Amino acid sequence: MEIPNELKPFFKDEHFISYPKVQIPQEFLDRRGAIRNIADGSFSDVAVIDSKKGSIRANHIHFDDWHICYLVYGKMEYSWADSLESKPRKILISKGELFFTPPKVPHQMKFLEDSCFIAVAKLSRLQTNYEEDTKRLDDFF
Repeated sequence: MEIPNELKPFFKDEHFISYPKVQIPQEFLDRRGAIRNIADGSFSDVAVIDSKKGSIRANHIHFDDWHICYLVYGKMEYSWADSLESKPRKILISKGELFFTPPKVPHQMKFLEDSCFIAVAKLSRLQTNYEEDTKRLDDFF
């Protein structure tokens, strides 16, 4: 897995040691609370996405886009494969965890609880742009 050029000034290889989970690169803690910087660099979209328990999102592959996501609350099962010829793998993502999906990686999110996550993406998520860069994978996972 290669870190996208847009994220290289902010993230280092060691942040991705538990890929697809990512260590938050900057955290500032003091008596007032915490600031966690989850992304910095060149990207085109930031979305807050709510998902109901039992729902499935993604279930597709992006040709050029990548996204880094932070689970604000809830729990999900994240599935991914290195390619369409690879066997999918699964991990649990819990509240407060950051995870990354590079381009050309089949992926799916199944929500085990009502959840909310923030998705930071390289490309604009205008519907026409999104659809041109996305291939649905209804029977892959």
